[in-house]
Amino acid sequence: ETAAKLKLIEEASQALQDDERAEKNRIEMRDQNRQITANGAQLKGNRDKSLARVTKFQNKLKLFKGESEFSAVEKDIDGVDGSKYVSELADSLMEAAGVSLKLKEMPAGVKVCTRLRATYGEFSTALADAIKKAFDSCPNTDLNRRRFLLRFCVELVLVECIPAR
Repeated sequence: ETAAKLKLIEEASQALQDDERAEKNRIEMRDQNRQITANGAQLKGNRDKSLARVTKFQNKLKLFKGESEFSAVEKDIDGVDGSKYVSELADSLMEAAGVSLKLKEMPAGVKVCTRLRATYGEFSTALADAIKKAFDSCPNTDLNRRRFLLRFCVELVLVECIPAR
């Protein structure tokens, strides 16, 4: 019985540490998004506007799996000018949500959304619309994806990446 109590205490301690780490990340992302709101989006530098590069970037977002691919996606965010395709970028990311992007990798998805928001001013609105469209088009029987989309939406609202409307 003592071993069981110790194991339970250890699991609770681990869960608390995980929750504290998640909350710390959430606070950092919220601060970042508040800075973006205050300073505005910054599309700067020499960026590739070619349709081929933008399409490749969209495909990368559609298949985004999480933290392991974040640096490659971040490089594309900094190197591709998708300003004419903001809603398509948001739709592409929502195609990955709950399919290739799983629940444990949600923080990486939030980071990508924040980076895109920092780059394209209208991304927040496009992302909110894309989430609604993805949720509405998701069959009622696909409960896992619907749950993921709801949690993703809540996480994005909590870090102030999309407006709570």
